[in-house]
Amino acid sequence: MNFEHIPNSMLAPNLASTDPLSLIMHKSAEIKQEKLFHTDEIYWNAEHYKLDHSHYFKALPPSIQQDILKSLNHKSLSLSYYIEKFGLNYGAKMVLGAESTEEKSLYALFSSDEVKHRMSLERFLQSDVIPNIDFHPMLRALDLCLNEGGKSSIIFTIQVVLEGFGLFHYGNLKESCQNEHLKNTFAAILKDEVLHHGMGVTLMQRMALDKETKKQVVEFTSVFVRALIQAEWVLHTLKEHSGGLTQEQEKKFKQDINWPQQIHLRIEKIKTLIAKVGFQGLVQELEEKNIFK
Repeated sequence: MNFEHIPNSMLAPNLASTDPLSLIMHKSAEIKQEKLFHTDEIYWNAEHYKLDHSHYFKALPPSIQQDILKSLNHKSLSLSYYIEKFGLNYGAKMVLGAESTEEKSLYALFSSDEVKHRMSLERFLQSDVIPNIDFHPMLRALDLCLNEGGKSSIIFTIQVVLEGFGLFHYGNLKESCQNEHLKNTFAAILKDEVLHHGMGVTLMQRMALDKETKKQVVEFTSVFVRALIQAEWVLHTLKEHSGGLTQEQEKKFKQDINWPQQIHLRIEKIKTLIAKVGFQGLVQELEEKNIFK
């Protein structure tokens, strides 16, 4: 079977928590099936989403503000959940495509880590995870890369760029989290993700990329960058719960939360990650294609 044709089961359904397989899984992972939150608890407050700078948000009734934060919290947790579920599928595919016993073993351990991360995060879900991956453009980008990418191109896109950016993203979630148990969960996840990212960097430094692989690296990195730039889920959530914003209000909102600076920081982080494996030419090519605009 060609590597690109190994199917991705990212959207495989979950069994009930009472299913015997689920019970065995929790026992094997040594993770209890328990809820570690209080009803309607807010994990990340307005400051985390920069909403404390928004005049529009602060003028809304407290009940609407609370609804917005609860929705954003659920999306943040759902995104993390799906990223870890994706990691299991990525690791499983890479086990089949591994070229040495050590590489195959590392990806098996990688997959085990991702399973435990997902199970740990499930304990903080106050309602069912969002039942599709269309609520954040990042997830569709990951799905595309995993289904269509060659081995070298997805190692670069997913383990070097995504995992590297994930350290930055999860670090922010950990630092501003108001639930101590969830804060500690992200701290534990970060320790594993550092190793996953380092493994990807090591593998890429050993690879000589052919013309087709370089083309895919540019294509998938471009998709990933666009997904980060287009991820306006805070604005969309605000619209959902407040009745909508006028064009002028939307412009003012982005000014209040310093949206251009947020995008700039994301892009600079990606450039740093690309440079980490010596792909300076890729940064230049992406800039020439106006991908960072």
